[in-house]
Amino acid sequence: MATIIELLPKEYGFVAIVLVIYCFLNFYMAAQVAIARKRYKVPYPTLYASESQNKDAKLFNCIQHPSICGVLGVLYIIARYFYFKGYATGDPINRLKIGNCLKNDEK
Repeated sequence: MATIIELLPKEYGFVAIVLVIYCFLNFYMAAQVAIARKRYKVPYPTLYASESQNKDAKLFNCIQHPSICGVLGVLYIIARYFYFKGYATGDPINRLKIGNCLKNDEK
């Protein structure tokens, strides 16, 4: 019986590398937020600093930037979905055309 590693393409290592790098990026961003909590005196479990309670609230909240990350994350997911659907048609040019992906789903 073949192991999972034997079944994966050789190039699949690139996907694993990207995942590991992304994990390190997440740890880095979490560390930056922890440092900002100490610097701007925003205790846990407070997620966002209030300007009425903390003069540096805006600086701390900008380090977290959850709204921007959320919107960009959703856009990335949608773009990747259409890229995949277009690429899966067998014609690589379709990965850049959202309309063609939708037409192919109707067939």
